[in-house]
Amino acid sequence: MYVHIARQPIFNVHKQLFAYELLFRQTLGLKLGELSGERATSSLLSTSFLTEDIDRIAGTRPCFVNFTEDLLVRGVPGAFPSDRIIVEVLEDVQPSPEVIAACRDLRDRGYLLTLDDFVYSDSLLPLIELAGIIKIDYRLTPAAEIEALICRLAPYRLKFLAEKIETYQEFEHARDLGCHYFQGYFFARPQSLRLREVSSCVFHDIRPVIPREGGHAFHVIPAACSSDSGQAVGAKRRGWLLGTSFLGVTSSWLSFSASILL
Repeated sequence: MYVHIARQPIFNVHKQLFAYELLFRQTLGLKLGELSGERATSSLLSTSFLTEDIDRIAGTRPCFVNFTEDLLVRGVPGAFPSDRIIVEVLEDVQPSPEVIAACRDLRDRGYLLTLDDFVYSDSLLPLIELAGIIKIDYRLTPAAEIEALICRLAPYRLKFLAEKIETYQEFEHARDLGCHYFQGYFFARPQSLRLREVSSCVFHDIRPVIPREGGHAFHVIPAACSSDSGQAVGAKRRGWLLGTSFLGVTSSWLSFSASILL
């Protein structure tokens, strides 16, 4: 069983590679829009980090990954290494107390938060205070609005990412407006990748844990399924499970079942 994803690079003002965005495309014949955002992100994460080697997909660069409100509140981003993912908060996520608490916890643990397809609203200030990057749709946002937005948010020490840049002139224009990162067809179209999806019987439980020495680890408990257990072993051999110790404070574990991820 395979999942089809897309990988699109993101560049800095010097046209140097900064990161990739990973985008779900299709699984089991179901395309984006035909299944929930939770299922799409879960499939993308499980294939990119559990059955494939994220280093083969993105090298040493971090990956922007979309997270829905439900996944944020459940603490799913915290199950993945903070140096490998950039948490992209979707534009329809409401700044509820639960979402703000989840995002603050991620920020405090070293995760970089991005607000996707940003349109300013005073109600978003609690999220703005926690974010590190604001993502702006260059094609839908007039230049005057982009300039005004960057000026308004100057006190927050944010970086701005202009997406859907299609020409060199647009890149120069967005750069001159004050954007720091750029994404779009001018640089590269999304590259399609076909990844093997982890079987639902491979992982019985997945638990993020804060190790004693700091950082993040991922505690995977394989299920009794001999036919696919090699996938779990392979994930460990690739060194994706950071560190050799999964010790930590039991009460800090945030556990979620494979039915959420898969």
